[in-house]
Amino acid sequence: MNLVVVGLNHRTAPVEVRERLAFATSKLGEATCHLLGAASLFEAAILSTCNRVEIYGLAGDATEALAGIRQFLRTDAQLYEYRDRECVQHLWEVASGLDSMVLGETEILGQVKDAYFAAQKAGATGIALNRLFQKAFAAAKRIRTDTAIARGSTSVGNVAVDLAQRIFRNLAPCTVMVVGTGEMSEATAKALRSRGAGTIMVCSRTHERAEVLAGQLGGQAISYDDWPERFPVVDIVISATAAPHPIITRE
Repeated sequence: MNLVVVGLNHRTAPVEVRERLAFATSKLGEATCHLLGAASLFEAAILSTCNRVEIYGLAGDATEALAGIRQFLRTDAQLYEYRDRECVQHLWEVASGLDSMVLGETEILGQVKDAYFAAQKAGATGIALNRLFQKAFAAAKRIRTDTAIARGSTSVGNVAVDLAQRIFRNLAPCTVMVVGTGEMSEATAKALRSRGAGTIMVCSRTHERAEVLAGQLGGQAISYDDWPERFPVVDIVISATAAPHPIITRE
């Protein structure tokens, strides 16, 4: 038996390739079940984030399984492969934020847990992957507790706020528009508010959610249909949604 992982990330593939291969969170369990039948795997889990798509599995024949996973992904992109000990080490690095675009980022551990729980709920994990992921969670917790990896800007959102502050220096006169009301949007908007950002407008396809987040920020909820009209007065735009396509284009 071999533990295997096949994937690509922010270092090995451009964003358009990662987006093309990405799996919706709500479809992870279903996709994992399809994967089991397509790739000669006894156990499997799919990790899909904005920065990576990775498939973990337990295989009887690693070479056959790796070929099946590549066929399942249907891509000509350059994929990395790790087996056994290297697979374990890779997952620990991912869960700990060592393999992230922002070193020590905090969101990735939750995303790894979501991937594991989706696969477990779908009946796609067993003794091997259960132990692999549980040990990875324990390792990530210990690394974050015993080292300084989580200090400073540990999320893409915080890095974005740092960049905004370097550009504008003083955020108080700035008008901010937040498109989307998910976890990333909320965290980034709150970071902007904590740094002194002035007017904050929030829009979402679900107006009620926009009103809730705007209330937390002391901002203003606007209609999703109206955001293009507000662009002329906006200094900073944060767009973070679950849409499979860009909301705001260059045009």
